[in-house]
Amino acid sequence: MYKDRENMATEDYEEYQEGLEYSEEVKNAVRYGYQYRKEAESNIDDNIKYCLDDVSDILYWIANMIIGGLSWDLLKSAVRKVYDKISTRGIKTDKETNDILTDETNLKTFYVYIREFRGHQMSVDEKTLKYIKEEIIADYVGETIGKIFSKENRITSIEENIKIVRDALKHAEFLLNGNMDTQKE
Repeated sequence: MYKDRENMATEDYEEYQEGLEYSEEVKNAVRYGYQYRKEAESNIDDNIKYCLDDVSDILYWIANMIIGGLSWDLLKSAVRKVYDKISTRGIKTDKETNDILTDETNLKTFYVYIREFRGHQMSVDEKTLKYIKEEIIADYVGETIGKIFSKENRITSIEENIKIVRDALKHAEFLLNGNMDTQKE
């Protein structure tokens, strides 16, 4: 979304606007680096897996600013401005978004999680990492099989499914580690 990321560390950041499109990098950082990480860290029952809803585009906007390199102090200021703007207009947000907009501790957690995911250096235990990786794989497999079914009106073969799962593993490794060559055939 932001064209010149080098200038984002100054006060020259984009104001929040509804309905903007964000990159897959931003969406993945929010979905896996924040949402599923938070879910995994709070999930007491290892056997329950959730398909989480998309978040407010306000969180994508904040993540875009973080990925773009906006400093912590400027990010806090920008988030305050957004909160003031939507509050004066009477716009309601979901609880998670509201918590991040109104509580500096929650904003800091979001900030750290997005930065760690983007830098491929999440400070999580093996259980949490496995949970996130499984969700990346499940999303990739579901999306890929869904596309084939939609385009060709057929189910995938066993051979296609094996290839899709292998590709999903590579995709997960890339998102989590930045390395496409970790899966050997």
